[in-house]
Amino acid sequence: MNRKSSIETVFVYALASIFIVLVLYFGYRGISGLYSAREQSILDTTKLQIKADMSQIAMSYNSVANFQYELPKKYNAICFVDLSVAGDEEEERDMLIGSFPIILDSVASGLTNNAFFVQSINKAATAVGDFSVQSASAGAVELFDIGKIRTCPDSFVCFPKQGNKVSFQATGKGTYVMIGNETACSSLNLPPVVTPQTSTFTEGWIDSELDRYVGTYEAMVEDDRDEFLNVMWYFMGQEQYSDIIPNGSTTSVTVDAPVCRHQLKIVATDSGGKTGSATFDINIGLNGNSPPETRNSPPEAVLTEPPIGTNLKDGNLYNFVMDINDAEEGMLNYSWFFGDDETEVSGNSGDRPANEMFESITLHIATLTGQTGETHDYTFSVTDAGGISCSRVLRVVNT
Repeated sequence: MNRKSSIETVFVYALASIFIVLVLYFGYRGISGLYSAREQSILDTTKLQIKADMSQIAMSYNSVANFQYELPKKYNAICFVDLSVAGDEEEERDMLIGSFPIILDSVASGLTNNAFFVQSINKAATAVGDFSVQSASAGAVELFDIGKIRTCPDSFVCFPKQGNKVSFQATGKGTYVMIGNETACSSLNLPPVVTPQTSTFTEGWIDSELDRYVGTYEAMVEDDRDEFLNVMWYFMGQEQYSDIIPNGSTTSVTVDAPVCRHQLKIVATDSGGKTGSATFDINIGLNGNSPPETRNSPPEAVLTEPPIGTNLKDGNLYNFVMDINDAEEGMLNYSWFFGDDETEVSGNSGDRPANEMFESITLHIATLTGQTGETHDYTFSVTDAGGISCSRVLRVVNT
């Protein structure tokens, strides 16, 4: 074989090798692309199917069903979070979620995502059904919203994948779904859920302190077991309206709000004494028909010490701290009244920029000399540079 033939042969083999490599490369990319497309299709289909199934079973009160879904290979479990809990239960839930920063961030941001495909989970914890989520670990997470749900036995539950599928049980509750083992759920008495149906923040304006801002506020009340619930509306520290309403129904109240900052609160109580609540912030300012720059917003007063609910004992020394603030610049004058109609202490913030907090502190020896259980009203008043005066009544009990 001459030199020219050898060179041609080597060249042919080189071209063939390049061709084979290209075929393998693009073939792999094609197969990989098809695989990725299939995994994405499973992900999208499963998310839509779960949402549709939960919406359907929710409408069938107390119906129980087992659901099974295929998960993409990337994920090993599905988790659900109860966004309706509050107070101590909310803190407990967030501790459970702590292993998943992405989920915790979603919840803290006020997003409606309540279902999550998670990638990393402790394999030792993959018993059938829900398991201790404290054994979960961080990893890739797919977040989505499947409508209104509650979860049990905890407010954050996970279900591990068995093979390529995940299973869980759900119970319809009329307007929402309870996700978790029905036997375990039925033994619990979860607190009612109060869901505002109108905005929880109102900024209104009136033209004279003699006027009133009239507003109607509505909330839906739901419970996991009771057919009827007691509801109580409170406004300006006083009972405004009470009723007994069917589970899953709405209740409303109309209030006449004077100029100031107010909080309207609804409390729902079930037969087991568990309560759920929601609050509406109502801020009413002056000069409503004037240009925005001449309007006067009410000052704000927030009690920071002693903590709300503290029992005050006769003769003890207490440090009362009220943070005050106003949207407009200028001086804020304040006064404390301690139940005897005499001003115990007064002062002012001095000239201050708009929206700057000022801390008002006074020491006072409580003189609760009445009968145990007697209530005493301590009043804090603050007046802004535009003349709006707001008061907060702090009701304490002699212990």
